[in-house]
Amino acid sequence: MLVLFAVLSSSACVDATIVPNPESSSDSDSDGDSDSDSDGDTDSDSDTDSDTDTDTDSDSDTDSDTDSDTDGVCGDGTQDSDEDCDDLGESATCDTDCTVAECGDGLTNATALEECDDANTDLGDGCENCTCVTAQSILNVPFTSTTGWLATGCCNEANYRHGDGTTLVATFTDTLPTTTTLSALNVQIGIRHACTSGTSMTFQLNGVTFGTWGSADGPHCACSNSTVATASFYPDESGYNLGASNTISILHSTSTQCMEAITTVPSTTAGTAFRVTADYTSDQCI
Repeated sequence: MLVLFAVLSSSACVDATIVPNPESSSDSDSDGDSDSDSDGDTDSDSDTDSDTDTDTDSDSDTDSDTDSDTDGVCGDGTQDSDEDCDDLGESATCDTDCTVAECGDGLTNATALEECDDANTDLGDGCENCTCVTAQSILNVPFTSTTGWLATGCCNEANYRHGDGTTLVATFTDTLPTTTTLSALNVQIGIRHACTSGTSMTFQLNGVTFGTWGSADGPHCACSNSTVATASFYPDESGYNLGASNTISILHSTSTQCMEAITTVPSTTAGTAFRVTADYTSDQCI
């Protein structure tokens, strides 16, 4: 009995803990799991996601609406909504701006037989019914606009000036537009006396001589002779100031009074010293 007890006591002191043999594990890494990585879990955890995440949406706007304005181009031969006509240019019925050709529209249409078009149908302006005509501007320059010469004595006539060796100067302002084209300029003077032989009166427009007059040109200088001669001259129109001030002068070559005298221009308003007539045509005549 004593021997058996000793054996049992000896067995109770043995450490029965089982330690696995590392060489027998099928895990090929050192983390103790059965996968091929070293993270301690049981899967390889390698991400095989082949999505490269490139966006294949081209997202390009293929809107085919070009939104082109179809109001057209004048002169292309196609009448568009904003055109009255389009004949590939000027025609007898269509102007170059694709509007209907009409006299008075301001566009001279030679194909429609218009010689001018000044945007109106006014008479006497050089362009009437789209035809170029000669128009006239008439200015009656009164004695009250003159200086020099005497107004007393010599036959006791009213509206009368006689030379005394000085220069008679008339100043007036033209009323035509500066764009007017003059075709002729006429100056008329009523001569009451011309008694001095030779050239006793010299006429100037803006300092440029345009005519002379003497006893040989008449009329007779006696007070009993009531004849008035009309001196009519055509100065160079290029020397005329359109829309501006002008002067007409009579230079008297003698100091003898009453030998040369002027009076109202025949067929004009009483007191008219000079009548200035400008012939012109429309500045739009072609």
